[in-house]
Amino acid sequence: MDFYSKMDDSAVEAKANAGDPLAQTRLGVLHARGQGRPQDFAQARHWWKLAADQGHADAMCNLGNLYDVIEEHPHDDFEAARWYQQAAERGHRKAQYNLGIKYSHGKGLQRDMTQAARWFRAAADQGDPMAQFNFALQCVKGDGVPKDSPMAARYLKLGADQGDIQCLNSLAILHATGDGLVQDPVRAYALWTAAIRKGGTQSEGNLRHLASTMTPRQIELGKQAAALIP
Repeated sequence: MDFYSKMDDSAVEAKANAGDPLAQTRLGVLHARGQGRPQDFAQARHWWKLAADQGHADAMCNLGNLYDVIEEHPHDDFEAARWYQQAAERGHRKAQYNLGIKYSHGKGLQRDMTQAARWFRAAADQGDPMAQFNFALQCVKGDGVPKDSPMAARYLKLGADQGDIQCLNSLAILHATGDGLVQDPVRAYALWTAAIRKGGTQSEGNLRHLASTMTPRQIELGKQAAALIP
């Protein structure tokens, strides 16, 4: 819900009442946060619905979040999925990812891993690292899409380049095993080291096992490569 934080809030209510969907979306955010007024999710829903009715994708995604993850608001998977779908079809990256989650878990609509892959990939192609990870995982497993480890590696690299821990860890596995890539223990060592540096403690066991199979020279090269990963 962190949209339009730079908008001048002093005039937002007048603009919202005049029918400006961007201002309506912002006003909904202010009500949801309790920023400059008491927190009121009913009012947030009211203003987001007005903006959504004008085709505003951010407001649609906010409505999806409201029904999906806001503890203080009644939960409704069907409504959440319905609003995510509308925003996703308008190209909203986060709604596309959230819709992929709904399809993969079968919440609010029938479980459909082909549709999950469709929306994860749409969000992944817009740079969402969590979507890149989820789509890659489906490619590795052949779940909802044909099994395609090289495709998985490409999307994992996109996420790893953004510093996503899950992508770093999973890409390291592909390099370590040679699944879809040329086996490269040095690169795997570097990626797991970077993941651990970012807090990915789940990579520690993999790194220890890999290091036990490597030469001292390979380990040194892995450390040097890890230092180059942001």
